[in-house]
Amino acid sequence: MNLLEDYYRYIELNLARRKGMDKPIFLIASLTLAIMFVMAYYLATTGWMSSVGDIFNTTVNNYQPEPGGSGG
Repeated sequence: MNLLEDYYRYIELNLARRKGMDKPIFLIASLTLAIMFVMAYYLATTGWMSSVGDIFNTTVNNYQPEPGGSGG
């Protein structure tokens, strides 16, 4: 979490140089993007997406159409 604090401090130092009312907007946007990337990386590395894919694969593979339907 030290890296995250350095990142926040870097953003704050950059925003302190700016003058005007747009400072909080940039701060909120950058923090939101950082949190989104962290969550996407967490979901991609914990195997959550692959387990969802396995669920879809098993439902598709186990699908048995009812007899008497059209086609097939």
